[in-house]
Amino acid sequence: MSLKQHLAKALPAGKTFEVYHFQSLPRAINGFVNRNSQDYQHAQVVKIQNFLSIAFNERIFFAIEIDTYIIMNTSTGALERHIFIAKADTNGYSDTKVKTGEVVSCFLKYLLSINCQSYLQKIVPLHRDYGQKGTAGMISKRTSTSKALTILSQRRCGHSAQAPTNFATFYQSFDIGKKIGHRKTESDGILTKISLFTRPERQYLFSESYLNPRKHLLTGSQLLRWWLDIVNKVSMETLELLNGRLQIPGENEATIQKQYLASLNKSNNVWRVGSIYGDRRENVHSIPLFPDDPKTRFIKDLIGESRYMALNLDQFWKELQARQEFRLDVLVGVVGIVGLSKRADHWPQKEDVYVPLSLGKFKAMKSYVVGEEYNTVEGAVDARSNLHQYYCSKLGQSPLLVVGELDYAETRTKNSPAAVQKAAVNVLSDFAVRKKAK
Repeated sequence: MSLKQHLAKALPAGKTFEVYHFQSLPRAINGFVNRNSQDYQHAQVVKIQNFLSIAFNERIFFAIEIDTYIIMNTSTGALERHIFIAKADTNGYSDTKVKTGEVVSCFLKYLLSINCQSYLQKIVPLHRDYGQKGTAGMISKRTSTSKALTILSQRRCGHSAQAPTNFATFYQSFDIGKKIGHRKTESDGILTKISLFTRPERQYLFSESYLNPRKHLLTGSQLLRWWLDIVNKVSMETLELLNGRLQIPGENEATIQKQYLASLNKSNNVWRVGSIYGDRRENVHSIPLFPDDPKTRFIKDLIGESRYMALNLDQFWKELQARQEFRLDVLVGVVGIVGLSKRADHWPQKEDVYVPLSLGKFKAMKSYVVGEEYNTVEGAVDARSNLHQYYCSKLGQSPLLVVGELDYAETRTKNSPAAVQKAAVNVLSDFAVRKKAK
């Protein structure tokens, strides 16, 4: 299904929303995991950044950032997809009720439905050869200022040297079937991991939005349950042979099991206390290095202290809980689940996503949303106005318009206390997480 079809199932029936979804060019990266990790010694890693924001009545009110990593091990033939939920936020300026949990779930399901091969058609490599033939009239990172100005002047005067013809060689491509050589069809199950770090904050993507009294803020416990419900629900629909883990630094296992995992295991008995990065006696080499992540910051400190090679996972979690960001009397959680994708055969179309030609342009588009201040509604209006103008004037296209199909009244009835009591499966609903007992 397209992104439009997915999101329509999460948005209120009959209402029209503007969706702005853009993605970075797939880039080859180093340092996702330590090369000493046996599973990743011969791995090639490609990173894709996705940013989605939604507007209603000319106001941006929701945004989410998710990174996808494709790990190809040409030595063992293993293929892995790791989805890291970086940040999600609302600002309270929507004048119609939207179930944020449903929106996040549908966007995750859309990303999990994408064929990994679609990311591997045009990859920015780690290194480029700027001295090859066919690049004489090209301005690159190695072009001096004076030479770049000369080329621009020649282009403007209309008597430029021969135009560069070798753009394609600046990108890589991989054919999963040929490079890895272990799949019969493109939709065969791919090892997929979903991970995130939960910590209650007043703002994630919308600066100063906490000053809006209509913004709904969650406690650490509420936020963790909200995300567990989403990840559990999405994984049950999109993955099989599941293995879910939850780690709360500083909390004992019995409490984690009783308060957070017992209810999940009634519907999906795959959740245990721990992490998806290995057994507690294993070393920390297999922990991925995600941006703006406390685990990554701690690992970098361990490297600086020359203790990275000596620590196992059990020691890592014990020392992590002593760090300042875990000692501020707020509950934080490390959530992860692993499984095989049931079906991933969607190739994104033009209306699904816009892919800027450079990482700088991707960040510039993202800044239209995260660069505003949302202490008043003007921030939400300006963010939408800037994005809309960019789409219309720079890209020559309109944002994706989605008409909602979800009947919220029907959903509310299904999630009412009486309905939940009669149901055979007890799964936390969006309302159960967000409403406080009075």
